[in-house]
Parts: sequence; structure tokens; C-alpha cells
Amino acid sequence: MMSTGYFAREAVTRDTLYEVLDAALMEVEVDGDGDVLVREGIVCYVLLPEPEHDRITLAAQYSFMDDVPHLARLECANRINREYVLVRAAIDERGKLRFSYHLLLAGGITARQIALSVKRFCAICPQAIAEHAAGLLE
Repeated sequence: MMSTGYFAREAVTRDTLYEVLDAALMEVEVDGDGDVLVREGIVCYVLLPEPEHDRITLAAQYSFMDDVPHLARLECANRINREYVLVRAAIDERGKLRFSYHLLLAGGITARQIALSVKRFCAICPQAIAEHAAGLLE
């Protein structure tokens, strides 16, 4: 049974994240690369902290239609970033729209914070797309 309490940074593992998100009734899986995926209207990657960082990263990515110019992609990300504070939008090296959010682990984190943050992130991305990327994505 999942602990509903507090997790120190060292206790945040793939198994811990899976357990927390599964207990929150989200559709969760571990992909072939070992990343935790949540399907909550979107596909959200829940990435473990790297040794040099004290944060969990939430990420989602979308492909633009091939005929969307690079400048239009950048303008789309900039519009999203002007309006949304919780998530950050960027264009990655492959020209895809990438959303991200970081859950800071300094001082620890609760299962509730993790689950609610993932749910909120999964709600914000489609909203931002509907408002600022309509007709641009595959």
C-alpha cells in the first residue's frame, strides 16, 4: 500500500512514482527506457531527478505539421510562455513543441503534491494547445 506521507529526495524512485500515481487512479506505465508515463488525456513523462538536480521533471511533447515554419513554432511557444506560468513551452532540436514543469525536491515532497501536480500539468497542456497551437500540430 502506498504511503501518503512525505518523501525525501532519496526516496523518490521509479517505483515510488509509479506507486504514487497508480494510487491516484492514473493510467501509469513504465516504458522501454524505464521512464514513468502517465496517460491522463495526454502522455506525460514523469522523469526522475538526475544526480545533479533536485527535481522531478514533467514533460509532454507534440509534433507540428511539416509545413509549419520554424519561426511560427517559436512564436507559438512564446505565446504559451507569456500566458502560462506553471508550464514552460519550448521547441526542441527536432522542431517539436515540448512542455515541461519541475517539481522541486529540496526539503522533500508529498505523494499528494506529486499526484496533483501531474494532474494539473496534464490539464494545462491541452488547454494551451487549444488556445495557441490550434491548426499547427499533427
